[in-house]
Amino acid sequence: MQVDFPYLVADRDRHGNARLYVRPYGRKIRIRKKLGTEAFALAYAEAIHALEQEGGRSEIVKAAPGTFGWLAACYFASTEFNALDPALQTRRRLYIESCLREPRLFKAENVMLGVRHEKERQAPRHLCWLGRRQ
Repeated sequence: MQVDFPYLVADRDRHGNARLYVRPYGRKIRIRKKLGTEAFALAYAEAIHALEQEGGRSEIVKAAPGTFGWLAACYFASTEFNALDPALQTRRRLYIESCLREPRLFKAENVMLGVRHEKERQAPRHLCWLGRRQ
């Protein structure tokens, strides 16, 4: 008798060995039992139960209106953005999302401090030659 495991995924590791995982969405749990045995079916059921206990998919949090995240979401949904070449869309989305991950500055007087901090994080180009051997 053949049993269907709907969330069973087979991946190969770096050595080429097939590994079985349960993955309904997001995170996956590895099953170390042999496929087709009762122990495998039990481990599969336990993995499904464990993933359900985690709460499933995380709730999508929308950005508050008037924030930079809200502005980015509006831009990503705009016809102007969707009319761009897919490769250009990807580059712009990655660039804007990297800006969203930057630390936030809450006071107006800290804006210049943030600019200085950003310049300190980047390596000065005129000093790059110091690390090279002649």
